Amino acid sequence: MMSVNTSLSLLERLSDRSSEADWERLHAIYAPLLQRWLARYGVSGSDQDDLTQDIFHTVFREIPQFRHNGHTGAFRRWLRIMIVNRLKWFWRSRRTHASLNTDALLASMEDPNSDPNVMWELEHDVHVAKRLLELVEHRFTGTSWEAFRLQVLQGCRASETASMLGITVNAALIAKSRVLKALRDEARGMIELE
Repeated sequence: MMSVNTSLSLLERLSDRSSEADWERLHAIYAPLLQRWLARYGVSGSDQDDLTQDIFHTVFREIPQFRHNGHTGAFRRWLRIMIVNRLKWFWRSRRTHASLNTDALLASMEDPNSDPNVMWELEHDVHVAKRLLELVEHRFTGTSWEAFRLQVLQGCRASETASMLGITVNAALIAKSRVLKALRDEARGMIELE
């Protein structure tokens, strides 16, 4: 059974200075994605860890002022801007300007229509959706989760799902609906779930 807390999205809870568990959840969702992106832009080893921590510190400090404008991808773009700004600071402080063409890289990162940013948008949503699936799965019975998985992730009809799992069509539809609601609640503001 889901807790009452899941009716608010993670972003709303974070902006209200919510619990440590919410911050741990944000870290669990985003740390692997940030590390991958930092590695692509020439940050390695302990610098990756330090910069990731710095980005989370900045998010912690700034999220109370973040107001989602209702447009798809607002949080994703806000986070990308934070990453770009922290990378600028990192490159300037490390004087790595000579070893990387950071001016061209920063220009492409700041352009919302550039290939790196189009890739960020796609990779962000896929990564966050996968992580959210992993984080909400434990809330549901094995049968409910499998009914959702078969219908949503594999495209099976409710009648096929019911037959495979030995449940009613109504139970298959209810399971799908409940899991989708949990995902929408958690993803609200971060990604759009169809």
